[in-house]
Amino acid sequence: MDKWIILNKFVILIYCFLKYISSSYNKNSLIILGLLFYIAISMIYYIVHKGKVKIIIGILSMILLVFFGSYFSSVFLFFIPINYIEFVYDNNLNNAYILGLIFVSPIFIHSSIRGEYFIILLFSYLIYILSYKSEYKVRRLLQENDNLKEKNDELYNKVNKDLEYENQIMYTSKLEERNKIAQEMHDKIGHTISGSIMHLEAAKLLMDKDKEKASIFIDDTIKVLREGMESIRITLRSIKPASEQMGINRIRLMLNEVSSRTNITCNLMHSGNIQSITYAQWKIIYDSTKECVTNTIKYSKATMVTVNIQVFNKITKAEIKDNGIGNFNIKKGMGIKGIEERCEKIGGKVIIDGSMGFSVILILPMNS
Repeated sequence: MDKWIILNKFVILIYCFLKYISSSYNKNSLIILGLLFYIAISMIYYIVHKGKVKIIIGILSMILLVFFGSYFSSVFLFFIPINYIEFVYDNNLNNAYILGLIFVSPIFIHSSIRGEYFIILLFSYLIYILSYKSEYKVRRLLQENDNLKEKNDELYNKVNKDLEYENQIMYTSKLEERNKIAQEMHDKIGHTISGSIMHLEAAKLLMDKDKEKASIFIDDTIKVLREGMESIRITLRSIKPASEQMGINRIRLMLNEVSSRTNITCNLMHSGNIQSITYAQWKIIYDSTKECVTNTIKYSKATMVTVNIQVFNKITKAEIKDNGIGNFNIKKGMGIKGIEERCEKIGGKVIIDGSMGFSVILILPMNS
């Protein structure tokens, strides 16, 4: 706002200077002195920040303009509108005071300059209205920007808290799972082994005295150990997840992490009997997907990555495709060569296409 008012004053100053040198005014040095004095007071007005002092300087400036305009030159009166408007704005006075100036002040101006005065007054008022609206919009946008920043910070903190809570849940789940395994090991395997040791020690004592009874103890111990072994197998079988759960969930977790860290949307689709995919094949699919997604983030400028796993009768097909810029001249680096080597080890094949985005297709045989 101050910049527009200063620019307005400068324009009026140039106009008054041109009018002074081209008119029949007496070339009185006091007029130049008055203009310089007015400029000095205006500079002090912008330097001072204290409210009461600034008000006094503003009133003094307008008194100076009225005095010099009445006794020396009417050009000083042309500065009164912009000074008055500036005073009203800086002191947060009602705009009705400005409208009063527009309708009342021309009455007290000499008829010879009344037209010029009125035009300068309207010009100053229009500059004030335009700059005021512009400043209001800027302030509103800055306020909205600050509000958005606050909301963004709140969301960021909320996400961090949710992430901490999620990590805590995962850690607690791991502890509970470990506690469950330890308890089952103690209840089943521990008792089995301790009971078997006692049977074997008794058999050892009876070996020389009663071989038949010792043999019975040994047979019972073997039976108990076999049952314990079966119990271990059952426990491990219940704990160990199926291969398709490990494979598909690892890929889904990786894609979710990529989506949360970047602006890339990741999609995972699958069809067919994914239970028939082996651990080795899941590892190849996971490593290949990770390599392709990393390259997508670095080079492709994509906004979407789709991983599609399809199981057929004799093959498993896994396609990793993005919607980026693609590449017709594909140069195979270490990553692509690594994907091909892993697939070739189990008799598979890799198809690479860079015509529409970038696509890597893995063809893995079911008997691999």
